[in-house]
Amino acid sequence: MNIKKGFELRDVCGEKVIIASGLENLDFTKLISVNETGADIWNLLLEGATNEEDLIAKFLDLYEGDEAQMRREVSAFLKELAEIGVLE
Repeated sequence: MNIKKGFELRDVCGEKVIIASGLENLDFTKLISVNETGADIWNLLLEGATNEEDLIAKFLDLYEGDEAQMRREVSAFLKELAEIGVLE
């Protein structure tokens, strides 16, 4: 699981957003707003998490909480990224 080339996480006016970079992608309807948890998942993907289980294990190292809930949230976020074409 990898983030497709051309997508970046940026801070825009205090909000974390995923955008497609490049002049051909200047369509501001394509901004994807994420919370801090989503940004952490994004960064773990950039750092080399290669599959959902690896990502969940690393995520559990960062946060305390209910593992089942974390699994659901990570899985839902990855599904959303896949559906909009950000992951390959």
